[in-house]
Amino acid sequence: MEKSIAIIGGTAGIGYALALRLARAGREVIIGSRFPWKAERAARTLEEKAGKARVMGFRNPEAAAKADIVVLAVPFKAQMSIFEGIKDSLRPKAVLVDVTIPLKRSKNGCRLIRVKEGSATERLLGLLPEDVDLVAAFKNISEHVLRDLSQPLDCDILLCGDSDEAKKKVIEVIEDIGARAVDCGSLANSHLLEALGVLMINLEVLHKHHICVRFKKLRRIH
Repeated sequence: MEKSIAIIGGTAGIGYALALRLARAGREVIIGSRFPWKAERAARTLEEKAGKARVMGFRNPEAAAKADIVVLAVPFKAQMSIFEGIKDSLRPKAVLVDVTIPLKRSKNGCRLIRVKEGSATERLLGLLPEDVDLVAAFKNISEHVLRDLSQPLDCDILLCGDSDEAKKKVIEVIEDIGARAVDCGSLANSHLLEALGVLMINLEVLHKHHICVRFKKLRRIH
């Protein structure tokens, strides 16, 4: 099992929160940022919070080149430009995990932005190197839930992609941090994960509680 994971955008937001969980779970975490000093500072902070974890910080291209699993956890408006900066650094047969949600925030919550390609993840396909697999994941989990190490992740994290082998690797990552992975099929379903992510943000604003989802199996379909 590949133990090291690069997180592009790991200095703040959900990228930082995911890095914290992964470091606590024993994964080697590589933080990527446009500014190496910012990545190094975040790495030092994460090592202090996560205990004996090994966390390193580099510029985005260097970070992307150091792991077979690379998480892209950046704001929607920066997604394409940052991906352009790392795509040539991705290893052959790497798995790129896109966490991006296309949303616009307001004081009353946020709304989903329509993407002509179908989803934020799918718009990466046209630029994706042929030997790199793409998976959409971590779109339905709050950074606040991930950050709270005092609470177990008793929730489901949804993922989708067109490569079963790539999804298997991401499922292992999800299970490493204590959550349950739910395979939602092909990458064509990634827009549904993004819509759910926006809905969950709005529910948190409305009800003033951090939330997560958990699916319950009922009777098997014959």
